[in-house]
Amino acid sequence: MKNSSVKIKKEALVKVALFYPNKLETAVSNLGYLTIYDILNRREDTLCELFAIDEKYISKSYNSRRSISDFDIIAVSMPFEMDIFNLVKFFKVNKIPFYGKERNKFHPFIIGGGAYFTLNPEAVAEFFDAILIGEGEEAVNEFIDVYLDSENKEIVKERLSNVTGYYVPNRYSIRYDGAYVSSFRGNPPSVTKRITEDINKYVPASLSNLPNSHFKDTFLIEVSRGCPYSCAFCSTPSLYHPYRYRNLDRVLTKVNEMDYYKKVGYIGSAISDYPSLGKLVDETKIETITLSSFRINRIDENIIMSLKERGLRTVTIASESGNEKMWKKIGKGINRDMVFKAVDTLNRCSIERLKIYFIIGFHFETDDDVYDIANLLNEISKVYKGHITASVNIFIPKPQSILQWAPLAEKKTIKVRTGILRKYVRSEINVDLLSYKTAVLETLFSRGTREFSDYIIKSESNNIFNIINKNKDYFNEFTGKLDTERVLPWDFIKGGIEKEELKRKYLSI
Repeated sequence: MKNSSVKIKKEALVKVALFYPNKLETAVSNLGYLTIYDILNRREDTLCELFAIDEKYISKSYNSRRSISDFDIIAVSMPFEMDIFNLVKFFKVNKIPFYGKERNKFHPFIIGGGAYFTLNPEAVAEFFDAILIGEGEEAVNEFIDVYLDSENKEIVKERLSNVTGYYVPNRYSIRYDGAYVSSFRGNPPSVTKRITEDINKYVPASLSNLPNSHFKDTFLIEVSRGCPYSCAFCSTPSLYHPYRYRNLDRVLTKVNEMDYYKKVGYIGSAISDYPSLGKLVDETKIETITLSSFRINRIDENIIMSLKERGLRTVTIASESGNEKMWKKIGKGINRDMVFKAVDTLNRCSIERLKIYFIIGFHFETDDDVYDIANLLNEISKVYKGHITASVNIFIPKPQSILQWAPLAEKKTIKVRTGILRKYVRSEINVDLLSYKTAVLETLFSRGTREFSDYIIKSESNNIFNIINKNKDYFNEFTGKLDTERVLPWDFIKGGIEKEELKRKYLSI
């Protein structure tokens, strides 16, 4: 049975161009993007077609090659900060004015949604007529209903502002003092994240009749949403609060209809905490099963062996740091014994490859803590029988995380600490390091205000780092330590973990 719920109609009352600001193969691996596409095309009154940053699909749809100018609505799905450059390119190529205030009634209604917007949309807020803050399964239908029932764009925006989760930027007047908000006026005074009431009503998954994703021949399906833990560096617990997991029978029914796929990828931030994981593995008909990652203290030998029999060759875990002090500070909830117990289990199961995630650059981290990462890796390599890859990221102070006020580490500090890893980690371990430039941009765009908009537009014709260097004092405030008593650009977003609770935890580190 083909997963063919999506049937593209030739015409409809409203036509939606669903744009993902990256390559199409990346877009079709994003279950949020596919979910909106599927839901909209289930409606008899709506046609939705796919657009991506690939040159072939930036102005004409993947589905029918219909021009972007034929669509009433452009819906942008954007999960990552670094896709902002592709968003600007999309506007420019299609001759769409960047600012909503510069567009007229003949331009499409432009709406944004996705994880990036839900954490802090302000750097690009004025590019959009409306933004969905939160989850879209139920909210997207409400948007189409409002759109079809309204005479013009302004009425759409007025009505949307009264729907939970929708943020209409031009209804707000905001003043800034550098990285902080000095005045915020608008109605409603805050926007509450939209949460899907029952995630079992819709199960986000891959769709057939679309090009291959990065995960070739793999059926992707979301098993859980959010995370039950509270790691200080991570925004996921607040972004998708509360943690929820799907009914086992609902997941298995959907997966086992797709047994013509070679692989299934079960998606979830805390997938190893899924309460029926063993049964899910045992009753899956698709031969090869992959999981996004395992929590170190949740590596179960029986499950690993079952997965190995189904083709598992690589296990991914996240240590983040290398000693007890750091694990406690970041709230990781693991210890050294757990790490080596997990490695021992993987050895007994003869798992060929181990990938371990680390983070450097915490403001409470010392050089000795980074030496401990190198030492931990070296000790693991002495006992682990397979190949090890260490992926080392630089800490990014994400909005709505416990460490949202913390500074980005200085370049010279990261240079010293990556030097330690390069010099002291054993040569047989492959070490991947995130570039510092990328960390700077991720921090700026995740913490940005509406005053960033002009800089973002200028980046289309001028190197973004030239722009940053010419305005060093201004941008340095956004990468530095933030004041816990000041109003942050994203504080108008409610839902998730409350700011006072995040602050309490931050100050106790």
